Amino acid sequence: MKNEEEIMMDYDEKGNVIYMDLGDGDKSWWKIDKEGNCNNITKQEFKQIERTKLYLNNKKCSRFELMDI
Repeated sequence: MKNEEEIMMDYDEKGNVIYMDLGDGDKSWWKIDKEGNCNNITKQEFKQIERTKLYLNNKKCSRFELMDI
């Protein structure tokens, strides 16, 4: 029986599980499609999705905003 502290999960903004680490080396990533279906994806696919979301959410700002002036 697994100890609950060994299981790590990450959720998307809608509360869907998108990553799970069972603590024994078994890790899984999922992508939720428009119909709500859960699809198993690779770590590389997951990282690409996260990079794309970060890129699309970045706003243009001046160099002064970056320097926190």
